[in-house]
Amino acid sequence: MIDLTDITIDHLLLELGDPQRLRQFAMSVLGRAAEYDRTRSTELLDTARVVLDTGLDRRAAAARLHLHPNTVAQRMRRLEELTGLQLSRPADLLQLASALTVARIAALG
Repeated sequence: MIDLTDITIDHLLLELGDPQRLRQFAMSVLGRAAEYDRTRSTELLDTARVVLDTGLDRRAAAARLHLHPNTVAQRMRRLEELTGLQLSRPADLLQLASALTVARIAALG
């Protein structure tokens, strides 16, 4: 019997099936930001991961990243511009979190 408290978003995404389609989803959401990070040596996606890990507390994220809170805010605004997401909207926030999770899983695979 499965304990539902043991099911994480990682498990759900993996159970959805086709790893190629999951990677395509992640690239459709994160591709422009990933390219921006690569070509400009920025860390937009890492910043987004830390912001999510700190429960959207940008000051805590800034402290963890050893950055000024304004730098974190600027990076998140740039991420919104590149992805077309509005991170104040729960659905867009979920899309970002899911894409980052898929990208992390794909990197391990």
